Amino acid sequence: MWYHKRILTVLMLITATESANSTTQFEVEPGVSVPVNVIPGSQFSDSHLRILDQTIGQSTLNDVMAKFSGSRESNSGDAAGSVKTVCLIGKDKSVVAFESGEMGSAKAQITKVKLQSAPTTSTQEPACTPSRSVNRHIKLAGTGLNWSRQQIEKDKGTPSAKLGDCIYYVYNSTQQSKSKTRVVDTMLKVCFTNGRSNRIELSRIETHEPH
Repeated sequence: MWYHKRILTVLMLITATESANSTTQFEVEPGVSVPVNVIPGSQFSDSHLRILDQTIGQSTLNDVMAKFSGSRESNSGDAAGSVKTVCLIGKDKSVVAFESGEMGSAKAQITKVKLQSAPTTSTQEPACTPSRSVNRHIKLAGTGLNWSRQQIEKDKGTPSAKLGDCIYYVYNSTQQSKSKTRVVDTMLKVCFTNGRSNRIELSRIETHEPH
């Protein structure tokens, strides 16, 4: 997945000092890199990684389709369709989209969830299946729609980066063992319209790097 093209210095800095944030150039959007204050640790509990009974990094797109009758998988991303999505829409037009990127394995494990107050006009957004479970009152990563930026920063702290109308929280947890390094990268993105959150995205990737 695009944002996991980590620069080696990120891991070196975090390994060297787990108690302090590390600033490095980071790709927060496809083709867009900005200085990012990487926050050590995973920061999110399982409950924060869970939405509509699906857990990022554990549940799969098949789990979503089994729970929500009529939902279906769509391909997007590059020409090879490396990103697979199951999208749900509520009566109030709010949207929850589950994604499995190239790091989601053959089991289509969920690597990203999007929570939006309305569908976007992007041609890459798949058709969404109506669901009574989706509405603007649900939360992702403990963050809700129609929150002010001040409210989010009071809850989450200072963002790792800011770009346009969006703020980013980038986390990295690295654990060493005798045979491998376990790396968990998590990114929370919140975008605003008229000072209120209208799009929330949470991505999480776990990788194991042999020594």
